[in-house]
Amino acid sequence: RMVVGRYRDILLLLLGLPLLGVQALKDVDSGLNPKCNASAVNLTESPQWQQEEGYWIGEYSLYGSDGDAFTSSSWNYPYNHYKGFITGNVQGNAYRQRNVFMYPPQEAAKCPGSTPVGNGTCGTNGNMKIFEADQLVTTCSSNPELKGDIEGPYGSLSYTYTELVGKDNSLLYQVWLTKDSLNFYEAVILGDPYGRCVDGDCGYTDDRLMQSQLTTLTKLLDGTWIRTRTAQGFDAFGNVGAPTYASYYRETRVSEEFFWTEFNATMTTYNVLESYTCAWKSSESGGTATTGLEPGFVSCKMHLDSSFEL
Repeated sequence: RMVVGRYRDILLLLLGLPLLGVQALKDVDSGLNPKCNASAVNLTESPQWQQEEGYWIGEYSLYGSDGDAFTSSSWNYPYNHYKGFITGNVQGNAYRQRNVFMYPPQEAAKCPGSTPVGNGTCGTNGNMKIFEADQLVTTCSSNPELKGDIEGPYGSLSYTYTELVGKDNSLLYQVWLTKDSLNFYEAVILGDPYGRCVDGDCGYTDDRLMQSQLTTLTKLLDGTWIRTRTAQGFDAFGNVGAPTYASYYRETRVSEEFFWTEFNATMTTYNVLESYTCAWKSSESGGTATTGLEPGFVSCKMHLDSSFEL
């Protein structure tokens, strides 16, 4: 149970980031191209990265392995329909992203015996969490087939790969739990419960896939850019390889004015308390932690606007 609970916490953290985890960006096969200058890499030369810039509003749905809406015992808010507000910026070899996810009040039938995060009322008040990513190309490849492909660590447990696919309109992003992390987790965090670890080696020899996400960029006839993301989650601890969740994210790039108008309107519709406003984030383990920001709209605006200070 401890392992499964920990896995679900990590899952919630992974789903917080629309495209990538907090990582250093690295073009694949960099070691074979010592003449490539990472500081000279221009991510916007790849159409997929160009579209990461600006203001985005998302409509989100997350489903469990049974096909029903995902549920969380530690964050008791609906996952069938919630919203995201995202800013992104690309400058040269650097990418920055800031997010605020808003969740509506939980259904009254799912409130008995459950206490929401903070001092609100379950079934009456919604909530929000903030996320962020700061990324930089550190090494690169002169192979044109690998242009824009990146990889790097996500937190302390996993490693990620992003590959540009399709006709300059899609990205494939995968998160792998590394064999080193598996050995460390069982030997140190769990304390070698099966008595099979020797000097920190518990027998894990392969990385395990945790998430595979496809992002597709499309343009409507009126010129509006749409970003559609579907992520598939997989068990990396118990029934390894079994599907655990699927997401369906629909995001629209909007003007700055519409972004903030919709942000405030959603706060009102979801009845988010002032004390909740940009007050929560996910810790590295996936649990809920305080952001350290003074709750209020000013902190939210500062957080989201910081994408453009890159």
